[in-house]
Amino acid sequence: MDLIQYVIAEYGVSESQADIIAMSVGEACQNAVRYSYTSRDEAHFDLSISIGNGDFIATVINTGDEFDFDQLEQFSQEQDFEMYSSGGLGIPMMKKLMDEVTYQRGSGDRNVVVLKKKIQPELSSEEGEGNED
Repeated sequence: MDLIQYVIAEYGVSESQADIIAMSVGEACQNAVRYSYTSRDEAHFDLSISIGNGDFIATVINTGDEFDFDQLEQFSQEQDFEMYSSGGLGIPMMKKLMDEVTYQRGSGDRNVVVLKKKIQPELSSEEGEGNED
């Protein structure tokens, strides 16, 4: 997900926000490969990214098996993580870190996951100077 961090950094977003976005998109891509192709030998996905009007949008599409996107709505530190030791926190984690995460089963047996996050370029120290009147 270095590419995503690079693209976001070019937009001027803070490193911590870039890390959050890259981690969430990476999880969506990993889920597309790991869980959507249980009945097949070959796995692939398409990833598109757009940045504009203060929004980062990533769309992950695959033709794998359908899955229950709403099975795990939320997670907290108080949950029994042993229950999820083999995975299962990816979707709730993405929902927690991103502003919006949606799933739909598209035509042609396509899984479409869209992640959205409001982003703002970080002010450089020079831009922030002089605003302390």
